[in-house]
Amino acid sequence: MATPKLRLSNNLRASLLGLVVPGFAVMLGGLLTWGASAMAARGSSLSGWLGAFAGLVVAGGLCMTWAVVYWSFLPRLSYENKCLLLQLRLGRPERIPIEVVECFFIGQGPGEGNFGGRSRPEAVNLVVRLAESAKEWHKGNVRPALGSWCDGYIVLRGMWCEPLDGDRVAELNHSLIQIKRSLGLRA
Repeated sequence: MATPKLRLSNNLRASLLGLVVPGFAVMLGGLLTWGASAMAARGSSLSGWLGAFAGLVVAGGLCMTWAVVYWSFLPRLSYENKCLLLQLRLGRPERIPIEVVECFFIGQGPGEGNFGGRSRPEAVNLVVRLAESAKEWHKGNVRPALGSWCDGYIVLRGMWCEPLDGDRVAELNHSLIQIKRSLGLRA
């Protein structure tokens, strides 16, 4: 029997907005390279230094671009080897034993961004409830912009996930039940 798919994708459009700064760095490096070549044509001794600096700026921008694109395609939640993988910080995902995951439900919280002094709109969030008896999993380290994790509840900010609604959360809960049953766990 195939393992049920438990996965919540990243919000690709929101994540790719992170390409603005690296794109600016690459363009700036390109302009500096053009300036260095113009200086070299005039015989300036600073052209080599400017060219080297421009190369570093371009390389940094390309590295940031790669990181943003890589991060954008990582799922926020996925299942692998009896663990729920939670990607709410840089680096490796947090591995939570599937037996401590009780359910998923919709929550609401403030959205992100500055709206000219007005109150921020509400955002739909995904909440993961962990077993009360699993005290070692009641708190974790996540990037605050992506979510929170305390008192046995993990909140994934909806802005950084694929669109969430009741049907999508029901699919996640159905997959969780199937996985637990396939492992002989109480669902």
